[in-house]
This record gives sequence, structure tokens and C-alpha cells, in this order.
Amino acid sequence: IAMPGTHQVWSHDIAQGLTFPLAGVGTREGNLNAPRLDAALLSQPSALAYTAGVLYFADSGTSTVRKIDLRSKSISAVIGGDKLLPYTLYSFGDSEGTSYRGQVQNPQGLALADPSTLYVADTYNHRIKLIDPRANDMVNFVGTRSPGFVDGVGKEAQFNEPCGMAVGGDGRLYVADRNNHAIRLVDCTTKSVSTLRLTFD
Repeated sequence: IAMPGTHQVWSHDIAQGLTFPLAGVGTREGNLNAPRLDAALLSQPSALAYTAGVLYFADSGTSTVRKIDLRSKSISAVIGGDKLLPYTLYSFGDSEGTSYRGQVQNPQGLALADPSTLYVADTYNHRIKLIDPRANDMVNFVGTRSPGFVDGVGKEAQFNEPCGMAVGGDGRLYVADRNNHAIRLVDCTTKSVSTLRLTFD
């Protein structure tokens, strides 16, 4: 459970009906990967994606994507942050690259298609980016840095603060496009972006 207000990630044991902190100090925010999960510093985690014992999360306040290895109980960075100032909350940007060189700004959505395909909503850069978690490498996927409401292919498409995302059973990426008050559909093969038309009786 992403808990942005307390800067933590919590866990819920369904069998026992218990909810408890998993990662994050809870008393302050920051960007610190510590030997113990309860000593790590997070800042406004807001999206989660899980696969094979690894929990990825968008740490919005630090403009990073980080991961928790539930087997080793360790936390580490995937992309974002600052190599020279690793604890800063003010390192953000809009660039492709590996590890620190891959930059986002206030990411608020994640969707995992498979172990090598992690989509991130680069919310304040109005883009969807694609991460290979195995290599900690990120590239632009769809959208431009300019906010807008345009359907199209790849960089032709425009979003306005994309946030929550999910990969549907049809293989398409469903994106909550916050400031456009719309659900956008992304064909992950062709990069074609369209708008879901909702009808109400």
C-alpha cells in the first residue's frame, strides 16, 4: 500500500487481517536506501507494481522509481535521483538513460507488463516512459514534454499530467490523464494513443 502522507509503503496480510509498515521511517521524508527497510527514507510514494518478489514503487517526492526486494528486505534505486547528491529531494528532469541519467519529474503511475517492461507515468513531464528494470534503463515511450490533449502515435500524442496506469487484458495500457479528465489507451506495440469514449445510460 502506497502511503504518501507518511512517506511509507505498508503491507496488508489478508489471511490475518493485519496492516503494518513495510518500508520508510514514517516520521520524515527523504531519499535514503538503508540496510533495513524501516530505516529507509521515502517521499510521497504513490504507485506500486509487483513481480516475482520485487515491489517497484514510484517515489513521487524524490522523482525516482525504486524497488523493494521482499526476499532480501532491501531497497534500491531503479532510475532517477542524483549521483553526487544521493539524498536530495530536488533532483528531477526529463531525460532518457540508465540509473541516475534517466530522469523524471514527480512520477505518479506504474504498470508492469512483464519482468522487462515497466511503464512509468512521468506526470509533470506529461509523458509515459518505458523502463527495463533488469538494466535500470529508461526511454521515452509516448507523449511530449508539452501538456495537451491529442491522440496520435508516439511523440504525436499529448497528455496532461498522466497518473494512474494499468495494463489491460487486451495488452493495451490504460492511462488516467488527470487534467484532461480522460482515460487514454496506448497500443504498446504501435505506440498509438487514443481516448476511451465513455457512454452512460
